[in-house]
Amino acid sequence: MFVLREVEEEDNGEVYRSHISTNNQPIRKVFENVGDNVYPFSDDFENLRIGLLQSIEHLEDKDTQNAMKSLMEQLAEVDGFSQSRKDEFEILSSTVQSAIFSLQNPPDCIKAKKLLCHMNQVDCGLGCLIHNAAQCLLTALATGRVLIISNEPWSYSNFTVKNFFSPISSNCLEFEGPTETTYEVFLNDTAKIIEYIPNFDDIFSHNFRPYDVPARPPVISQTILRLARDPDAWWVGQFVGYIWKPNETVGQIISEAEKMIDFSSPIVGLHVRRTDKAGEAGPTIIEEYMGKVEMWFRKYEMSHPPTKRRIYLATDEPTVIQECHEKFPDYEIIDNPEISKSVTGGRFQDTEASFIGTIQDIHMLSLTDYVVCTHTSNMCTLIYELMHFKHGDASSMLKSLDIPWWFLYRKLVTFEATVEDPSKNLRKGDLLEVDTSFKTAFYTINHTFVNAINTRTQETQMYPIYKLRQMPSVYNFPMFDVNK
Repeated sequence: MFVLREVEEEDNGEVYRSHISTNNQPIRKVFENVGDNVYPFSDDFENLRIGLLQSIEHLEDKDTQNAMKSLMEQLAEVDGFSQSRKDEFEILSSTVQSAIFSLQNPPDCIKAKKLLCHMNQVDCGLGCLIHNAAQCLLTALATGRVLIISNEPWSYSNFTVKNFFSPISSNCLEFEGPTETTYEVFLNDTAKIIEYIPNFDDIFSHNFRPYDVPARPPVISQTILRLARDPDAWWVGQFVGYIWKPNETVGQIISEAEKMIDFSSPIVGLHVRRTDKAGEAGPTIIEEYMGKVEMWFRKYEMSHPPTKRRIYLATDEPTVIQECHEKFPDYEIIDNPEISKSVTGGRFQDTEASFIGTIQDIHMLSLTDYVVCTHTSNMCTLIYELMHFKHGDASSMLKSLDIPWWFLYRKLVTFEATVEDPSKNLRKGDLLEVDTSFKTAFYTINHTFVNAINTRTQETQMYPIYKLRQMPSVYNFPMFDVNK
């Protein structure tokens, strides 16, 4: 078993050491290579950095926003904090990935408890299916069970979605015997095999399990909150990243596509979703996408020489490609009309070829320096999570043109007021609860304020995020149990 034995984190944040059980050599090597003194910056510095980034978003002048963001990025590079932060994120990610790997590869598969999940949910496209699988993997980690994904075909086709990806275990992929069926799984459940069937009445309600996002293991919770501006997206990204490993055949197709594209930096990705999303969210005009793209390139050129504007365009609407070329001739536009044509019918007409095309687009977009998309699409949230998995803190690497990032199984987030605001009857230390359930999150368009209830006054108001900080929510995931 993988066990995180000890974490020491002094109040001033100057010491962060983790001691890993000797049977996990890869993660021990990461710690040994980084060394004891790689993190000279304090919690105060990280709090100020995240607070400044949040405050900058409230500036009305976008050019001023750009200038301040650029200066902060340059300051981090000059001081060395940027690399130190990346190193610490690498350690955190390696810790979580090692825990999941150990869970999924037990010493004795026959004796291991198992959680059976399916990737065949009705009304789910690829992004939605991956997110449901990620929740299954999180549930498995929280309840000490090996996740088995069934061979059930997708509800819109006759192919099995998991077959496009590498197996999530090397020694435990099958199960035998009867299963107990439920939509709630807990650590003390005694059934050998539990089949998880989503209950959408429950999902769309305010009910949640103690391990649901934003809950994290106590031994890493504070560190994630200290480093990540969007800690819940980072946490979900760990499970998405574990699952998102295209198999050899799909990987070869992607590799060949990469060879044909000049993907050198800087390059910005656009995901323009239309077709089957029309009933859920209205279309956003291409000029709005390109306005954000131009702002990013201006910020880039504040610390780099003038550069060619290059974008990677992914869309399920072929006419968008033509429109973009006609309206923005000064941009070098990398696109794939064949993928666009193959996916234009949305999930209702997906084939294996169009499915692989979607996987390819998501992969390519996650490699860009910056992405503009809409979080009402699960593909956009998936890209955001994958960028967190790849980069650590990717909160400044993607812009959603509609709603903020959300996760179907995240129901409630608690914040603490960091300053007093008499106009809102807000005292420093007040706890504010934000409803993040689907029916609220999917229609929340404000990125800089949250609609929260003050637990002291019971008043519900809009509060600026820069005056708040997210409070830790913890759950004792067995694979991180420091007492074992």
